[in-house]
Amino acid sequence: MATDQVTAVPSPVDNGNDAAMPAGGRRRWGFLVVCLVGVVLLSASTAVAVGAHAQQHRTDAALASVRARLSQMDTLLIEARAQLAVDTAQSNQAGHTLSTESAQLAADQAQLAQAQAGVYAQGVSISDLDTCLSGVEESLNQLSLGNESGAATTLSGVAATCQDAEPS
Repeated sequence: MATDQVTAVPSPVDNGNDAAMPAGGRRRWGFLVVCLVGVVLLSASTAVAVGAHAQQHRTDAALASVRARLSQMDTLLIEARAQLAVDTAQSNQAGHTLSTESAQLAADQAQLAQAQAGVYAQGVSISDLDTCLSGVEESLNQLSLGNESGAATTLSGVAATCQDAEPS
């Protein structure tokens, strides 16, 4: 009787029975799986790195734009501070001038009040004094033109007013 011996050919899929696959085949199969996983991981990490690089590029561009705008704002701020210093100095000077002028005005008003009080205390009537002076001026003009009788008449007409304008 002849016995037929069947030699088992290892298959890549063994339904969990590693004993049927020779040791060299298992190593090759494991190496291929490791290489395949490595390639997948390398591809995934490359895709992530490319995306991260693109995001970094966008972030750098946005940051450059913000820095340029910040530089413009710094320039405007420096100019505004300089103008504020000028305006503050002018305001301080104007305030000092106002204080000085206000003090002078108060002194002038006090002198005017004294002068007015003195005029009233002396009993001088400004309107009578004005009428008197106008009459004297008119008589002088008449004298310069040679009209002596007209000058005498004009002086006679304002004589009473001139006496009323005299301080008492």
